[in-house]
Amino acid sequence: MKKLLSIVFISTLLFSCSQDNGITDVQDEQTAQVDLEKLVAQGKYDNSQYGIYEGVFSSIDGNRATVRIAIQEKGNPEVTFNFPDGSKTQLKSSGLTKASGNTNTSNFSGKDFSLDFTVNSDGTEPLISNVTYMGKKGDVLIMKETSKNAITPRTGTYSCISGCDTHPDLGKGKTQTFNAIIQTSTSSGLTSSGDTESTVADNSKNDIVFQVQLASEVFYMYSGTPTMPQNNCQDRTRDVFIPGVGTVTYNTTRCDFTGYIQGGSGLATVNGTHRFGRTTQYNGTTTDFNCSDFFGTFTYTSEWFGTSNMTFQSDDDPGNDYCFLSNP
Repeated sequence: MKKLLSIVFISTLLFSCSQDNGITDVQDEQTAQVDLEKLVAQGKYDNSQYGIYEGVFSSIDGNRATVRIAIQEKGNPEVTFNFPDGSKTQLKSSGLTKASGNTNTSNFSGKDFSLDFTVNSDGTEPLISNVTYMGKKGDVLIMKETSKNAITPRTGTYSCISGCDTHPDLGKGKTQTFNAIIQTSTSSGLTSSGDTESTVADNSKNDIVFQVQLASEVFYMYSGTPTMPQNNCQDRTRDVFIPGVGTVTYNTTRCDFTGYIQGGSGLATVNGTHRFGRTTQYNGTTTDFNCSDFFGTFTYTSEWFGTSNMTFQSDDDPGNDYCFLSNP
């Protein structure tokens, strides 16, 4: 009996320690992420390979996700793919390896994803290449977040509404992927796994960059207009009644943007609207309100297939059910 009680006691102790270690590991990781975000905001990694990289992912079968790479001075680099349905995939690499010159590289590989990440020692020219998801080719557009350049990635879809039948890959009503990156303040070094572009935004805030998937091809902004500055911005205030809560005042902004995407045989004109939250007021308390929404049209004029018209809409912003209701 004593022997049995000793075994039970030891088993219980080991199980308890295992649980405690698991909780501690999660807490340590969450703390490290918060600390990394603070260091990035303070500018410590503005000119370093360490820090946070944000971007968007698309694949030839219509999958899409936002991408976040976190690289700390201690610990293994980690990449997170956040899908529109709320699911996520996280991968860790063994670390950054010196490749050639001042270039560092890292490979992430798991059950579903495989990709290579390279970046210069000063944080410039980040690039994700050799992307595969569920055995199919993918593409990632990635940018470095700094104290002067905040990055917000968004996913979405588009579909053709007219002039569709002449193009072999559009098809009327067929849903395909578009993604967007909002870059606040002046930035440089926009790089994708499909193309390499040097981008210097105007001094206007919240410039927008698109990534468009058409069948097996991925297209990016026309080099002559590498970003889409926002204009005609209007601040709005709207009271919304929330059942069980009461009336909440939402302060939001609505902006227009235009630009061009380089297609295979011509340019696609982008005319869009960006709605985003700023603050809410409830019972005399003001709270930051972070949400973002895109919608608009593409008009693609092809030398081979004529003119096609499409509409695009970003995916719902997770956790902000009242984002769009507050800014119709």
